[in-house]
Amino acid sequence: MQMIISVNSQRFPVVLNSIPVICHLCNTSLDCCRLPDDQKLAVMRPRLKKLTLDASKLNSYHPISNLSFLPKLVECIVTARYTTYA
Repeated sequence: MQMIISVNSQRFPVVLNSIPVICHLCNTSLDCCRLPDDQKLAVMRPRLKKLTLDASKLNSYHPISNLSFLPKLVECIVTARYTTYA
């Protein structure tokens, strides 16, 4: 199965240089059936639900987690492959 990636090379030159590395990481993850441990970590940042709420109370916050893009990319690849064979 071949995936086509369209990227504007002038706006994203770093992305184009990184594509072979990203492909290798995705293929290795699929071959091993697991993600690297460092890709399973998320950065949690609390954000106020509303600016009018009391910032000193924990209930005024909700967590925002920032994950690496690699797990989401691998998930999309697995979904595309699964739906092709299903």
